[in-house]
Parts: sequence; structure tokens; C-alpha cells
Amino acid sequence: MPKILSMIQVSRMTPTPAVIVLALLSICYLPVTNIDLLIITIGSATWLSIGLAVFCIPYLRLTQPNKYRFNCLAIICSIIFILATLILTVLALIANPWQTGPGLIIILNGVPAYGILYWINTKCDCAIPKITKFLQKILVVVTPTQPENA
Repeated sequence: MPKILSMIQVSRMTPTPAVIVLALLSICYLPVTNIDLLIITIGSATWLSIGLAVFCIPYLRLTQPNKYRFNCLAIICSIIFILATLILTVLALIANPWQTGPGLIIILNGVPAYGILYWINTKCDCAIPKITKFLQKILVVVTPTQPENA
């Protein structure tokens, strides 16, 4: 993920770059005329991505038990939520694979894209840091700070 998307705006304390990217992606959905197809496709992809994001909670709790957590939730709640999102995604895929499949493929395409961008960011000395610094100046954003006891 580009560093600029994790930065927050200084005066409003909001993730302005991430909101701008989300707004641009939302504008891409406007030409779609079949709203039902859009809801089913994006809905199943959203549930899959939310389930994968929540999967990080028990994984990090087990692999890094001594890390600081500002919000401590029972691990069983995370597991129940992950199972629910998995059931929703699998049942939607079984019920209508031609409508839910494209959304899942879009999410899975993020894995190689992440790998390529990670390689470019670590191995290549290119313009990405300069672009990040330029966007920081334009959007007046900074990297959020960690709590002192972290």
C-alpha cells in the first residue's frame, strides 16, 4: 500500500488521501446500469475483504501476544465474525457464481499487485518517495504517531 494512503490531514485529523482514492473509485461505479449486479458483486467482495481484515486480529494476537492493543476484544468474537463472513461469501458464490465471482477475482488480483508494488518500493530507487513527499505537501498530511506506551 502506498504510504500516502495511511497518512492523516493535519488540521482535521482525517485520512484525506484514502478518502480521495475511495471517492475516485466510487466514481468509477457510476457508469454501471445494472444496480443489482453491482450490489451483489461489490457486496460479496466487500464481505471477503472485511473478513480478511478481521482475520488479522486473531493472527496478530497469536503471533505477537505482547504488542500494545488500544482495543482489546475477545478472540471468540473475531472468530465468529470471520466464520460469518466466510459463510456469506461462500454461499453467495455457490448461489450465483457469475455475479459474485468477478468481485472475488478483483479482490484476489490485489495480491500480485501488492507484491509488485512492494518489490518496486523496496528494490527500486524510483520516484515513489518524491511523489509521496509532493502529495504530502499538497494535501498537508503526515504519518500518524504511535501512542507513547506502544
